[in-house]
Amino acid sequence: MSVPNTNTFSLQDVVDVVDPTTDDLVDCFSDADSSAFNSSYNPNGAGNNNNILNFRDYSPSTNVTMTLELENYLSGASDTLSVTISGTTYSVTASTSTATHNITVPASTSISIQGTTSGMWQSIEIFDDYSLWEDDFGSPPYVSFNYTTPSSNFYLYAMAY
Repeated sequence: MSVPNTNTFSLQDVVDVVDPTTDDLVDCFSDADSSAFNSSYNPNGAGNNNNILNFRDYSPSTNVTMTLELENYLSGASDTLSVTISGTTYSVTASTSTATHNITVPASTSISIQGTTSGMWQSIEIFDDYSLWEDDFGSPPYVSFNYTTPSSNFYLYAMAY
């Protein structure tokens, strides 16, 4: 949700987007995400943020929840399936078999995904809502790609065997 890209929006429009602690302009600025302002609309010229028109086209990023399910069918108890999403690694060993993580990620943003296994001649597959994204087989098996997250919650499934 964004503040309209007009000069006729109200304080209530800003409050609805920023969701400040108190519904006043000062608190809207205090609670706002500074990276979400459109710098083209600064009526002060000096860069001061103290006018409601500073919020014109204010667009904070929206987060969505990605449910990551890992399933490991590798033969060795210590064989590991790891999926790294934008620098954070989630793993499961064959002895544990499955793991589920709920991860908050920005909506409509490119994230990097890399899947690896610990052994040789194993296969890894990564699915989005049951549609195959990427797969690999070999030594070492890994997949690496960028994915643009949807604007609503979604499901990611990784399997090694």
